[in-house]
Amino acid sequence: MALKKRWAALVFALLLILSLAACRQAPAKESGYSEADIQAAKDIVTAYFQTHFTGCTLLKLYYDEANARNAEQEWAAQYGADEVIVLSSDYRTGPEYLSGLEPNEDYLGWTWILAREKGGSWELKDKGYPPVSSVVSPTSERTDAPTGMPATEPTTAAIPVTQG
Repeated sequence: MALKKRWAALVFALLLILSLAACRQAPAKESGYSEADIQAAKDIVTAYFQTHFTGCTLLKLYYDEANARNAEQEWAAQYGADEVIVLSSDYRTGPEYLSGLEPNEDYLGWTWILAREKGGSWELKDKGYPPVSSVVSPTSERTDAPTGMPATEPTTAAIPVTQG
């Protein structure tokens, strides 16, 4: 009988320890932005690109959450915004010279920083190099911007999105 009590106590203790250990796990990571949030930001970048990067071809526009999340929190603090999303793009310049960009060159990892208040519309705040994986903070110097291209050029006005 004493052996059964010891086993019962041991099993109870193990279950208690396992349940307490499960409670101490970190909460699940927030999933980030919805596909609609990401698409709305992409629409603004695409509209800006079509207007300001004449003769260039947008090859890829993407959201790399794994690389962007930490930088986004720091950018949100700088802009005093509730939310910031950092998109990345790859594009090719055309044969004509475009201020600070080499003709017929591919630019990879070009970043686009957009901010908004909770539930509001995205606003393009900044663009350029370095790739988001090397963005340490919003105050870090961008030394690898193409010659003649401003490393940072905040855009404070919302860019209207046209649905196509």
